[in-house]
Amino acid sequence: FSVSLAQQRIDFTVPQAAMLNRPRDYIPESQWQQGIKAGLLNYSVTGQRNAPRHNGATIDSQFVSLQPGLNLGPWRLRNYSTYSHSDNNSR
Repeated sequence: FSVSLAQQRIDFTVPQAAMLNRPRDYIPESQWQQGIKAGLLNYSVTGQRNAPRHNGATIDSQFVSLQPGLNLGPWRLRNYSTYSHSDNNSR
């Protein structure tokens, strides 16, 4: 450490390995619970039809989004899948 009376200052260094920077509600990994086996599914389905007032092509489009998941012991399996389709129907 170093002392500077003129600046009324004391500087000291603490090695990073000696620092414990944990939140107040910290729980050690040895006390973690795995939770229950579970499956989950989040989804979104949308569709649209665009038909002009005057003669022209009608456009149909669909979109599906799936977000399945599985919890098995310490494993957390997640997926994000999408599907889209569009039809252009001329008159």
